[in-house]
Amino acid sequence: MELWSTVRGFPLYAVSNQGRILSLRRGTYLKLRERPDGYLQVRLRRRRGSPKKGLTVHRIVARAFIGPRPEGLQIAHRDGVKSNNRVENLMYATAAENASHKATHGTLLRGEAVGNSVLTAEDVLKIRRLHAEGVTQRRIAEMFGTHFGNINAIIKGKSWKWL
Repeated sequence: MELWSTVRGFPLYAVSNQGRILSLRRGTYLKLRERPDGYLQVRLRRRRGSPKKGLTVHRIVARAFIGPRPEGLQIAHRDGVKSNNRVENLMYATAAENASHKATHGTLLRGEAVGNSVLTAEDVLKIRRLHAEGVTQRRIAEMFGTHFGNINAIIKGKSWKWL
């Protein structure tokens, strides 16, 4: 059964527990746009004539049907599908719990999957091997065109720790 609630702070709109957004003035559903990160977004006005503000649908649904987000928690998608914004698919979770869910669903971005990653898994293994052979971290950083801090984090197991 689809339930509706006014969008908090945006009285011209209603949100359903199924993740749909309705313009109360026009009586039509709003078009949801997918952001580059996969989340669905909608642009709403606080009142007629005011500028539009982009909001993610999962945040609107969670606030309306689960309640305010407790400090320090994130909104997690139980099935790992960022476009599934039905209230039963959303929950509040710690960053660690959310990362664990993402790892389970295969949606956790790490290593080469991160858009601005300079290194590959092969590079990281080579970095660790070079360090074990006595090459300095500064020299390794120069060799791979990255910052010393990145090399240090790799060697200490703070980044790329799954390798």
